[in-house]
Amino acid sequence: MVLKRIIIFTIIIFAQTLFANVISLDEIKSAKTLSQMLDIVDKMNKAPSKIDLDQEVNQIKSYFKLKFSLLLIKNRKIKLSENLFMTLRTIIEKSDDFDLIDEYDFDELTDIFEIEYDTWKKEKIDVNYFVSIAFYTWNYSLELTDSSGKEASLYAKERGPCIGGGLRYSNAIWGGETSLCYAYATSTIGEDSKSIKFNQNGVPVDALIWVSNLIWKPKDQVSLKFGLPVIYHEGDYTASTGGSIKDDNSFSFGYQVAGEWLYKNAGLEMSIGEFKSYPSSFWSFKLMYFFN
Repeated sequence: MVLKRIIIFTIIIFAQTLFANVISLDEIKSAKTLSQMLDIVDKMNKAPSKIDLDQEVNQIKSYFKLKFSLLLIKNRKIKLSENLFMTLRTIIEKSDDFDLIDEYDFDELTDIFEIEYDTWKKEKIDVNYFVSIAFYTWNYSLELTDSSGKEASLYAKERGPCIGGGLRYSNAIWGGETSLCYAYATSTIGEDSKSIKFNQNGVPVDALIWVSNLIWKPKDQVSLKFGLPVIYHEGDYTASTGGSIKDDNSFSFGYQVAGEWLYKNAGLEMSIGEFKSYPSSFWSFKLMYFFN
């Protein structure tokens, strides 16, 4: 037992000396991968063959793996990944059961890990595809010429679902997204003046709506969006015999602001905006599902 303790203590002193020789900033900068530094730690496996030191050696190796990794992360010498951080977290969680001397301070490394992990989460860019179903409503303008040649402006109230999807790039604070959806709406047209009387209900309308948004996240599950929507629009409008309806607004663009709330992989968005050639603002209500 005494001999075992002496050998363990000797290995610990050797590891500390080795660490002091390896961990200079110049050598950190020269190391290209984490495995190069871990190769040095692997030399601690050269313990006397007749004594079982696997448990102690692996615990010491875990300590140095954690410390080397955090230093490399801090100096941006290795590429960060979810797998790496999960590996380091596993070491931290298991360290409560380690039987090492106090010089191997896992509590200090845990504090450093949490700081680096929070920084990584804020900077990490997530890429997510999503599908969506929205409900849009807007007002539309047309020009009517009746059989006698009289002209009048027509206003149409149009609304309907819009099904599509998109792509989002974002970190914990900022992001961007682009989406496209197909809307199948219905239009109600009316004009009741002294010169012209015209009404038409249930007119089918097809539209493609493309939106690009800049995203700001004041909270983890809350986003504010500022976007540029573009719409291509066609309606099956018909005039009475001898008349015609002119539609000059099939293509338009504008701006919008939106709020979004997330719960796990589901999102809810409400937006309001304007298309340049439309007579009034539009609004929409959207449900989204994000794929990890």
